[in-house]
Amino acid sequence: MKKTFTLFLFILVSNSLFSQIIWERDFKMAQAKALEKDQVMLVDFWAVWCGPCKKMDAQLWNTPEINQYSSKFVPLQVDIDRFKDLARKYNITSIPRVMLMTADGEVIWEKNGYVLPDTYLEIFDQLPESLGGLNKTLLEGAEKQNDPVFLTEVALMFQNIGENEAKGEVKREFINKSSYYFKEVQKNSSDENVSIKAELNQYFNEAIKGNYSKALKKLNKIELSNDHVELNQFKSFAIAYCYKSDGDIDSYAKQRALIENQDYLKRLDQLVKEEI
Repeated sequence: MKKTFTLFLFILVSNSLFSQIIWERDFKMAQAKALEKDQVMLVDFWAVWCGPCKKMDAQLWNTPEINQYSSKFVPLQVDIDRFKDLARKYNITSIPRVMLMTADGEVIWEKNGYVLPDTYLEIFDQLPESLGGLNKTLLEGAEKQNDPVFLTEVALMFQNIGENEAKGEVKREFINKSSYYFKEVQKNSSDENVSIKAELNQYFNEAIKGNYSKALKKLNKIELSNDHVELNQFKSFAIAYCYKSDGDIDSYAKQRALIENQDYLKRLDQLVKEEI
């Protein structure tokens, strides 16, 4: 009987331990781990006196359901009373407040106040397993915020994650970040071709988010001469994707026939295949 009780107690304690997130408490340590693992940081702003925070602990952070997603992020819990500067930096006026960030501290997604656990689990399910080197690029480019080459690289990395890795609401947030950086490219570049490509990518991003009609209107308004070979190829690729996704098969076929760039054809086929 004693052995049975001991075994039961061991199993109970083990399940409890394995059902908890092991939080980082230091922002820089979490950054280093996020960089090493190439993942987002899950940041939970809380306080010991916060009732809704304790409710989140009991209903989400300390449950078995969280385990299946915990390998996708580096968890950091920030006590707003101990780390007031950090709370001030992120304008924390109420808690709990949960954010998903890149390793350089850029917020991708956030939710304020107590929210049902299923909402978070759905978001965590939509997260990419890896950021494809984005964290390293952002941290190394901290002094290149006005460099169009750097901005384009970051914009394309956010776009690639949104296009191929993330899902649902998280996908939209990565694409929104991509569009933000493409706008910064336009602001900082004196090269006409670079600016036009950045603009085209913003409209393509609208299509990735499902706004096909809006994207088509914008794309068709951009007039390019025949000398802009690569830009015309990308424009045809983006328009073809819009037509196919919107169900206009005839227009899709006509646009696809204009694409000679094999990389764009492969990318288009992959996008179309994923939507079937």
